[in-house]
Amino acid sequence: MRNAAYKILGTRFFATIPMSQIQHKATKAHIIAASKQLPPYIKPAPTINTQRISFLNTFIDDPINSFKSRGVYTKFKAEIDRKIAEGYEGKIIFSVASEGNHSQGAAKASAYFAGWLKENHPKITLECNIYMPSSSPEQKRNKTEEIGQGYANVITIEGIFDDAKRQAQKDIQSKEAAFFVSPFDDPYIVTGHGSVFPTVRDDFDYVVTGLGGGGLTAGAAAYFKDGTTKIIGVQPAWVPSMVAALCKEEPIELDSKFMQECFAQTNAPDFMKADGAIIARAGDWTASILEHYGTRVETATPQQIAYVFKAYVNSHATNEDGSINYEKVPELAGVLSLVGLYKQPELFADKKVLCVLTGGNIAPERVDKVMEYAEQFKHFPDARTPFFDPNDTQSSLDSLKGWVSEKQLNEISKLNTIVTQVDTITHAPLQILK
Repeated sequence: MRNAAYKILGTRFFATIPMSQIQHKATKAHIIAASKQLPPYIKPAPTINTQRISFLNTFIDDPINSFKSRGVYTKFKAEIDRKIAEGYEGKIIFSVASEGNHSQGAAKASAYFAGWLKENHPKITLECNIYMPSSSPEQKRNKTEEIGQGYANVITIEGIFDDAKRQAQKDIQSKEAAFFVSPFDDPYIVTGHGSVFPTVRDDFDYVVTGLGGGGLTAGAAAYFKDGTTKIIGVQPAWVPSMVAALCKEEPIELDSKFMQECFAQTNAPDFMKADGAIIARAGDWTASILEHYGTRVETATPQQIAYVFKAYVNSHATNEDGSINYEKVPELAGVLSLVGLYKQPELFADKKVLCVLTGGNIAPERVDKVMEYAEQFKHFPDARTPFFDPNDTQSSLDSLKGWVSEKQLNEISKLNTIVTQVDTITHAPLQILK
């Protein structure tokens, strides 16, 4: 316990901004409020500082080796506090969809809150069902079950993340006190993810993050919005869902078969798929935030990911004898931000840059395979990949050619306008950053 008056999960807060208001906005103030309400098991993310570039390691010293523990805890806490305030008695159901790290965060939060409810509100129980796609590594599914300590049910769904999401949403329809917990497309999740930033200085010229659905990148955009800091998100080139969403000005679900064909055409082995960032449809809410703040998006090929992965491991994750320190190795999706640094080095010349590393759940044998695969690349591999430049929509559209199907490219080219989205399961209409 940090403070007896706080009660960690009670309805009293250190901050002056109630968490319940975050459904309307995700601002720097809300993010700071969330950072002050994190549980003892979530610690500040350490930073490695070099002359110009700082690396924020959000997976070091974290119980699930990922920043994802922050967003899911914030979401669980907000909904549980709300039901307690309403005088609710009965079962609260959380339905979670995740490729891996978010599921582990949900499992950890489930075990934590189940124990707290039993002690403090015994008339409320918790059920957590975690839907994970078959594309998720077995290591992550097993780890989720282990962390959940019997308080989280892991359900494997055939397909990719988007298939798991549909099932997770379907299974709680018409159920009382039931909440879908997105890994990214939720104001509480974005606010929680953004809580990694209050412990770092706020005078960076650039913040570069990995990007799947956009939760962390949106958190960065919301936190640094009052200054001159520019935000860049980097996602896999064969899944340019956020690039497509920003070009079209609304999310579109990419053709999963075409995504697979694009990956096959890179001639990379399957172990180079950056699981955790394979999101066929960007978030409505996160895309709105990135569009609102003029965020740039870059993309990375498997070869580029392999090159920066090896460079980082050799520089920051080796022991004195030259062997790999596997506990300090980020996963493939975790180094996407590094690709952003290599793709436009002239952009960062003489600038202060924060590069965010986002996950460390990768099996040692896979690390060895990636390191061996990367040996063939003596220089950073150049490639034409999709990007979104908020100042040049036409070039951004052109960059998608060959990376999305012709049919979808034509659909994306018909520009629409992002509208305020309604999460019918969890919230009233969201007022997006007015």
